[in-house]
Amino acid sequence: AIAEIFRMMETKETRVLFVPSKETFVFSGTSKAFNEEYCKANNIPIYPLYTGGGTIVSTEGDFSLVICYPESTAADVHFILEKLKEIFGATMPNVTISGNDILLDGMKICGSVMYQQNGMKCFAAHFSFKDNSELIAQICGVSGSVKTPTTIDGLTVDMFKKAVSEWLRIR
Repeated sequence: AIAEIFRMMETKETRVLFVPSKETFVFSGTSKAFNEEYCKANNIPIYPLYTGGGTIVSTEGDFSLVICYPESTAADVHFILEKLKEIFGATMPNVTISGNDILLDGMKICGSVMYQQNGMKCFAAHFSFKDNSELIAQICGVSGSVKTPTTIDGLTVDMFKKAVSEWLRIR
């Protein structure tokens, strides 16, 4: 998905991608060290995010969303996160935004990043629909994350995709 984001910005393609996780992998930012040796020893692919963010651990059943659009559009990260918060808030109480993350009861269910290049913006977010806490502890350390991760309950991937599609008015 990361290579596709940069391709879409290069070709100035306005597009929405729904990307289901089909394997265990790691998205790596540059601001926090992670157990790269564990990943290599367990054949867990590592995909660089090319950002200063932290590490995201994904397994089958998790999900990513990419929205690529012209820079002239007024929507920024906060605007998109607010819309996503509304989608989650319709079925789950206590949904908040903290920086570029969405939290449920104070625990992280979504990490996001915004890329900007060639007159385009690409928002990308990863959502945890499964409990990966043990694997996160192995890869990210005992503390796991600056924000404690949790899973999305009360909303399936299909329900989420439908709600996002309705918001963006896509089929």
